[in-house]
This record gives sequence, structure tokens and C-alpha cells, in this order.
Amino acid sequence: MITIDPSGIVLVIFYMITLTFLLLITKIRKKRIYSIDFFVQATFILYLMMLAKYTLLPIRLFADADISAATYFQLTPLTSILFYLQNLDVPVYGIQLFGNLILLLPFAIYLNIKKQRSLMFNIITPIIISLSIETLQLLIDFITQFPNKIFDVDDLLLNVAGFLIGALLSKYARAIIGSLKLRLQ
Repeated sequence: MITIDPSGIVLVIFYMITLTFLLLITKIRKKRIYSIDFFVQATFILYLMMLAKYTLLPIRLFADADISAATYFQLTPLTSILFYLQNLDVPVYGIQLFGNLILLLPFAIYLNIKKQRSLMFNIITPIIISLSIETLQLLIDFITQFPNKIFDVDDLLLNVAGFLIGALLSKYARAIIGSLKLRLQ
């Protein structure tokens, strides 16, 4: 079995290249960038990298066993959530439950930080993002013929709930960034 999982150093190098690219674009556009704005953008890029790493990696190729396609997805609502809640004494289930709840929370804060978006935007956006992640996981599973990550309808529910919490918290993030900008001027 072959496993694809970039090391930390590869991710750090990719992150540094991305930040350099961000600075170059800012210079080319001759825009003045506040250090707090750059910090927000840099942390968002880091978040996106970690989001991809934890939702899509590692990818295992060429499984040894013949695995049923039914192990690639869970489509019954609340099945996983109830199981995790009943087994919170097992750390991996608590991580799975709360990890999926907070997975898109930073995304919501970032998208709502400049201005509060509509409720419809804050419902449709996480559905699209989460469905994309889950579909990519399922696609990777079918391509590799191995259940690397599972398409779980409960992950969609938890991701949307977390996004909505982040949208509510963005009001406070906006206030903090506004006060930091005032101090820096």
C-alpha cells in the first residue's frame, strides 16, 4: 500500500511560497495593505491548507483487501452524531464530533469579517463547501478503491452548524480587527 501524505516541511514551503505570491500581488496592484489585513489573509491561507490536509489526506493507494463500496459512505442522518454522543468517552469520537462542528467555523468568520452576509448565504455556502469536501472524499475512495475518508451526511450537518456559529462570531472578530486597525493608524 502506498500512502500520500505530505510532510510538515513540504506544507511549510508551500505556505511560504503562497505568502510570497500574496505579497507580490499586493505590490503589483500597488495596494496599501495593513499588517492586520495581511495577517488575516495569511491565517486564512494557513487554515485552507490545514482544511485540505485534514479532510483529504492521507490518501492510501492500492488497498490489499476487497472492500465493499458501502463502507465509503454513511447516508442516514444523525446516525454518526448519536453514536459519537453516546461514546464521548472514546477520544477519537469526541474529536470527530467537535472537529466536524468547528471545521468550517473559521471559514465563516473570514467570509463574514468585512460585512455580515445574509442568512441564505450563510446556509448555502457551507452546504456547498461541505458537500464538495465530502464528494472529493468519496471520489478519492472510489479512485483508490480504499475508504480513506467516509462521505457522511452527519458531517454536512455538523459543518453547516459550525459555519453558522462562525457567522455569529464574526461580529466580534470584525470589532476586534476594527479596533486593531485604529491602534495601528
